[in-house]
This record gives sequence, C-alpha cells and structure tokens, in this order.
Amino acid sequence: MKQETLNLLLLILVTVPVTIIDLRYKKIPDVITYPGIILLLIVKTAVYRVPIFNSSILLVAGFVPFFLIWYFTKGKMGLGDAKLSAFLCLVLGLEGWFLMVFISSSTALVFALYMLWRKKIDRNARIPYGPFLSLGALVSAFIL
Repeated sequence: MKQETLNLLLLILVTVPVTIIDLRYKKIPDVITYPGIILLLIVKTAVYRVPIFNSSILLVAGFVPFFLIWYFTKGKMGLGDAKLSAFLCLVLGLEGWFLMVFISSSTALVFALYMLWRKKIDRNARIPYGPFLSLGALVSAFIL
C-alpha cells in the first residue's frame, strides 16, 4: 500500500470519530489520538523506513504551538487539540500541517463570527476546534 493511501486512511480513521466526539462532548479523547500516533509511528518506521527522529520532530512541531496556546490561555483551548495537532503533523508533514492550521483557523474564525452575528453564541462560548482541525487536515491532504 502506498504511504499516501495509508496516511489518508489513518487520517480518516482518527478525524471522523474525533469530530463527532468533540462536537458532542467538547473533548478529544486520548483513546483515539494516542493509538493513532503510535500506529502511525510504527508504520512510518517499520514499513516506510522513516527515521524515528524525523517523525519525532514532526510530533513536537505539531504539538508545541497548540500546547503553548493551551498553557497561556489557561485551558481555553483543550490539550486534546494539541495532541490531535501532533498526530496531524505526523500524517501531513510540516508543509501540510501549516496549510491545515491556516484552513482550520480561517474556517473556525468565519464560523465563530457568523454565530456571533446571528446571536447563536456569545463571546464566552466554547467552540470545539477538533472538527476544524479535521476539516483543515482533510483539505490539506487532498490539496498536497
């Protein structure tokens, strides 16, 4: 199986349940992201011979920016988003991850502004970000 096909399959297997759960409970469960990360690390290392160091760099690059947002906003963004971002960076690579962040941030902003304008939410509403990360990742995977 080609690496891109397997990456896309794992991307879908993780992002679909994450989206549903985050929309319903506003939480991204570790029971989905951690196995996704571990499985992807095993496949990349054992099957596609990607050095573990390279994969580790991608995990850190995807995790740290969202961790810092979580830390400095005192949990306004969930830590599950940081773990999902790490997984998505490992799937998409750095270029795809940057595109995903742009797409997810843009769509989340438009959605939030629309919901505020329609008075469906107030400024303090918690909007699950996992679905926007998932959407951005899927769009990035098909563009690149």
